[in-house]
Amino acid sequence: MALLAGEGDITVTSGALLDMGPALCVVTLGPDGSYYRVTAGGAAVPGFPVETVDATGCGDAFIAGLLWQLVKAGDWRGQLTPDRLAAALRYANAVGSLTATKQGVIPSLPTAAEVASFLAGR
Repeated sequence: MALLAGEGDITVTSGALLDMGPALCVVTLGPDGSYYRVTAGGAAVPGFPVETVDATGCGDAFIAGLLWQLVKAGDWRGQLTPDRLAAALRYANAVGSLTATKQGVIPSLPTAAEVASFLAGR
């Protein structure tokens, strides 16, 4: 982020990136979860502790989960509210965490039912 916006602090940098034009800035934080920022504000969304077997593909899985949460209702821009983004990133964090629990990329990707079950237990 410092490379993109010249600052290392996540709140300052994400704000600077929003000033450049995007409607949403999302930062993955590995096992610590993720962070989102929109003009209405931003927040960290905690990750889920899991027994990591292989971290390959976790970031891609996170992005897939986030995109699914944003587009499934049809109007993705309508999803860019703090409450909705917190829920969407929680889901995406779960997808990334579950992916880390198995070896390999494609075989480790969870189904929607597996994510729902995982989240129901937390």
